[in-house]
Amino acid sequence: MTAQITFSLAGSGGLGKSSTARAVAQALADADAGYRVVLVDANPGQQSQRAFLGVDDDRGLEDMRFVEDPYDGLVMPGDMPHGADADFALLPGPCDPRGTGLVGQYGDAILRLAPVCDFIVVDADRTDRRLWNDPKTISGGLIRPFVADGNARILFRLGQTGSQLHDGLAALDAIHRPDRTLAVSQVPIGVKPRRASDWRPLLDGLAEYGGCDQWSTDSTRMIDDGHAGWPHGLEPDWLVKAAVWCGGRESDFNKGEGNKWVYNLLHFRG
Repeated sequence: MTAQITFSLAGSGGLGKSSTARAVAQALADADAGYRVVLVDANPGQQSQRAFLGVDDDRGLEDMRFVEDPYDGLVMPGDMPHGADADFALLPGPCDPRGTGLVGQYGDAILRLAPVCDFIVVDADRTDRRLWNDPKTISGGLIRPFVADGNARILFRLGQTGSQLHDGLAALDAIHRPDRTLAVSQVPIGVKPRRASDWRPLLDGLAEYGGCDQWSTDSTRMIDDGHAGWPHGLEPDWLVKAAVWCGGRESDFNKGEGNKWVYNLLHFRG
């Protein structure tokens, strides 16, 4: 078994990159096939997954260096505090976000996890041309080598106007891997989305178009109530396409009520 690896990226902040990574991980974890899924919190300075899931500061990326079994370095679904609604395991960010060698630690952790789970979804920081070309950053030192070797894909969040559009297109041009990149547009509540026919020429040679995440009161409520993602069988179309892009099967996401399998430690190790 070798995990399918996906990095969640954007060219600007505020586009729902972290909530996308979480929703994709949840959709895959809830899929009828019962996949083992790990969400990696790879934005050391922000660590929004740690904050959302309420994981204590004494659990961190550093744990992976001192455990024989890589599962022992993870926060398992049944161990999420505060009743967090998540069916994936979490590799938190570092306890010391200013520590040295973090890019290498993330790479080593992902390589250790890849043989023992089905999917790894990595929530990373924003990127641009400078970061993509700097091997000391998460973008240039972690994501770029994985993608270049054909071992990972990119799920890219893109705004539809202003700097969130232009910065995103510039970042996609720097990445320049249309064969490994799926772009999903993010549209705020009450704003009319661009048509798919408008997006395809904009993304030509940069990425495949993955649909529109039109935010709604339901989207906001889901996050405010602490849910990692949509109920199984009720995932929006863009999320189904993203999960299939990551390597899931389309048949895993049939619309309607599905058979939800909630992970516990025995299932995840089994």
